[in-house]
Amino acid sequence: MNRAAMIETVPADAKLAKRLFTVGCFFLPWLWIVNALYFWARIRADESRVSEAAKPWIWRSTIGGAVSVVLVFVWAILVQLKWEEWGLESILVHEPDESDGSTGEEW
Repeated sequence: MNRAAMIETVPADAKLAKRLFTVGCFFLPWLWIVNALYFWARIRADESRVSEAAKPWIWRSTIGGAVSVVLVFVWAILVQLKWEEWGLESILVHEPDESDGSTGEEW
């Protein structure tokens, strides 16, 4: 790759990383994970293949993606443990009911 082509791709990397991070802030945190995975191989292979301007956006996306994954798992565990206590029966697909003899095995 010649020097002119490298100069043209450096700002594009930073622009893409920043755009994916920004769009991820609008309730699409999976884009943070995509951003981190897309650039991770390039960072690990050769540090010079990713511009210095893109690295802060990549690290922010990595941290944001990790935090969002943890929050989703915590939310799922809490709902599974507390749905009865919180009165969430109306949003369940199938509410177990022992009064009619149903064991839930029909599903």
